[in-house]
Amino acid sequence: MSDPRFTRLTPRQAECLRLLARPMRPKEIARALGLSVRTVEGYIAEAVERLEAGSSLAAARMFADWEQTQGAQSPPGNLPGQESRVAEPATDTPTTPPSDAVIDTVPAATGRQVDLSSWHRNAIIFALTIGIIVSVLLLVAGGEGIARLRSGWVASHPNTHR
Repeated sequence: MSDPRFTRLTPRQAECLRLLARPMRPKEIARALGLSVRTVEGYIAEAVERLEAGSSLAAARMFADWEQTQGAQSPPGNLPGQESRVAEPATDTPTTPPSDAVIDTVPAATGRQVDLSSWHRNAIIFALTIGIIVSVLLLVAGGEGIARLRSGWVASHPNTHR
């Protein structure tokens, strides 16, 4: 018997849960499906809500178990004979987590996504901090200059201002 919670999932939500159960991170799922990370996270969040699961990993496990009991060979939403757009990972290649020092510039469907190394992130934060400090100092100096101009003008026009 089919659980109505699983049949209410859209093909994209099912595909995201299927890839999450592999396990793949949302960022990897987004690359594989040609979507943005936020879109993938949205599909996963909606699937978690529809399945009434406690977390995304729990939803992925529930979906994987349900698919096994259904004997589903092809993903929902695919036509007979149509393959999934996501290639199966090679079993002979060990999966290693990406290095923090790797700079990745993979274009996403909704724009360009760039991962920066921790050194680059820190350099950007430092530059922004210096920019903010300089801006505040310029505002203070400008305010003092205006105050000096005003006090000089008031001193030269004693009858107009108090």
